[in-house]
Amino acid sequence: MKNDDIENILGELKKIEQVETPPFLFTRIQQKITAKPSLNFSKKVVWAYGFAFLFILTVNIFVIFTKINEKTNEVNIAQVMNLVPNNSIYNE
Repeated sequence: MKNDDIENILGELKKIEQVETPPFLFTRIQQKITAKPSLNFSKKVVWAYGFAFLFILTVNIFVIFTKINEKTNEVNIAQVMNLVPNNSIYNE
């Protein structure tokens, strides 16, 4: 019983024929791969994005350094006034 089923399946597989490809299919595929769409930006747009990036970068650096200075100023004030900057009760 199983052998007959296997033979039927193999018989069906033998009926499959190879499909012929259309002529010049490979050259069409190569042409589509090589014909990449080019992105052309004007110089004004490139300069505008460049300046915007640099502006945001400098603002971020400025903010980071001012926050660091504010924290050190708070610690200095606490030390001058003999305040404990942390929540420890005992001076060990």
